[in-house]
Amino acid sequence: MTEHLSITLYFKVHSMPNQDDLKSLFNKYPRTFLSLLCAFLIIGGIFIVLSTKSAKEREHIYAMLSITPSYSPYPTIKPITPQAATPLPNITIPNSIIYNLDQTIWLENLSNKHKEMLTSDTDNYKFGLSVSPDRTKVAYGFLPNEESQRIRPGYYIGFDNGIAVTDTRTQKTTILVNYSPIQRHYLAWSPDGKYISFWEGNGEAARIINSSNGEEIFSVTSPTLSSSSFDNNFGMPDDIVKSVSPFFWINNDTVSYSVDGSIYKTNIHDKNPIQVIGDNVQSFFFAFESPNIPSAPIWSKDQLYVTYYKDNDLYFFDTYNKSELLIGPGKDNEYFGDKYRNVYVVGLDSLNQGIYIAQSAETQHKINFFSFLSLDTTNISQANSALYDPIGRKLAVTGTQESSKLTIIDRVHNSTLKCDQTLSLPSLFNYQFFSQTPYSTNSSPDGNYILEIHSTTKDSGESSTVNALNTNTCENTQILSEQGYIYQVVWLN
Repeated sequence: MTEHLSITLYFKVHSMPNQDDLKSLFNKYPRTFLSLLCAFLIIGGIFIVLSTKSAKEREHIYAMLSITPSYSPYPTIKPITPQAATPLPNITIPNSIIYNLDQTIWLENLSNKHKEMLTSDTDNYKFGLSVSPDRTKVAYGFLPNEESQRIRPGYYIGFDNGIAVTDTRTQKTTILVNYSPIQRHYLAWSPDGKYISFWEGNGEAARIINSSNGEEIFSVTSPTLSSSSFDNNFGMPDDIVKSVSPFFWINNDTVSYSVDGSIYKTNIHDKNPIQVIGDNVQSFFFAFESPNIPSAPIWSKDQLYVTYYKDNDLYFFDTYNKSELLIGPGKDNEYFGDKYRNVYVVGLDSLNQGIYIAQSAETQHKINFFSFLSLDTTNISQANSALYDPIGRKLAVTGTQESSKLTIIDRVHNSTLKCDQTLSLPSLFNYQFFSQTPYSTNSSPDGNYILEIHSTTKDSGESSTVNALNTNTCENTQILSEQGYIYQVVWLN
C-alpha cells in the first residue's frame, strides 16, 4: 500500500517520468511494478480475445466471468454441469390433496386419511381447480348442474361459468365472478396469491381480479371482437390475431399478453402497457381435436427471452438484441390447405437456460431442448405425451420408440429412470404451459410424485381411484378410492 501511494504522489508532483526515472522507481518499488505489469497484460489479453468474438459471444463471456458490461442487462449465467445421481433421502408422499367428486370439492389428509368436504353445494358443477401459491385457497369455475338452469347451452369449447374461491382452512366460499353467459377459463394465480387471472369469451378479453373480493384490477379487450364474433363459429374467434391471449405472470405485479398482433408487458397497477413485438403474433390457434387452445407469450425467468407463434410457427425473441429466430415451423395440412402447429412449448429449464418443446412427427413425436445460450435445438427423447414438474427438474414421458411405458428424465442429475407403469400423461399438443390449471394427471409441487385418476363405470355406478407414482423409484401407491366420478385432483401440500 505504501509503495502504491508513493508512486501516485510522485506522478502528481513530477512531470511525465523519463527512462532514468522509471529505472529508479523500478529499483525502489519492484513488487508494485511487477503487479502493474501483470494486470496490464491480463486486461490486454482479455480485450484481444473479446475483439475476435461476436456481440452475442461477448455477452455470454461477460456472464460466465460475472462481469456486467455497462451497456448490457444480462445476468450471470452458469452452464448446467451434469451431476452423478446421488441416493435420495426417504421421501414421503405430500400431506394433502384436493379433488372434485361429482358436484363437491374435498380435501384429504393422506397421513391420517381425514377427509373434509370443502363445498357442500351440489347445485353447481365445478371445474378447473387451481390452488393458490400458499396452498390455502382453491379457485375454480362453476355453472348450474342442471341444464335447464343455464342461461344458454354450452359450446363445443366450454360452458359459460362464474368463478369462486374456497378457503381450505375455514371452508368459506367467496363468489368472485357471478355466473353469466360467457366462458371464463384458465384460472392462474399471481405468484403472491393476491390476484387471479382468467381468459374470457375465448379471446374476447383477459382479466385480473382481486382473489379476496373479485374486484377487477386490470383487463384487456380485443379491439375488434365481441361475443357475436364467436356465436356462428363454434365459439371460436374469426381472427386468431385480433383476439386476446391469456395473461402470463412474470412476477407479482407484471404480466404479458398478446392482442391485435402484438405482445405487451405491463404493471397491472400502472396500466401502461409496453409493446415488445408487433408483427402478426397469434393469440389463438385452431386444432381439430381440441379447438379451445389459446397462445400466451411465454417468458424466461430473467425476462430477456420470449417465445410466441406467428402463422402457426414458433418463434424466439431476444429482447436485448432485438433479434427474432424461427425455432419451430408449422406444417401444411394436406386436407384443409391451412398450416397447423407442429411445435409446442412443454416447460422452462430450471436454470433458465432454455425451453423444452414438443415436435410432431409422422410416426413418433419428439421432446427437444432449445438453448437460449447457443440458440440451437437438441433432442431429449421420443415421446407422445409428457409432463414437466413445477420446479423444472424432471420430465416424465410416455410413448417412446422402445416402449409406451413411463420414463422419468432428471435433467439436473443427467439421469433416466424407466418404469414398468403406463400413465395417461397430457397430450403434447393440448399442453397449456402458461396455465396453472393442472390436468387430471399432474406433478406434486416438489416433482417427486405424479398423480393419476382411474375411473370406471359398472352396474353399481361410477367409482374412481387415485394413484401416486414416485418419480425416484417408480413405486405406484393407491392413495384414494371413492364411489362417484373424480374429475380432477391436485396437490395441496
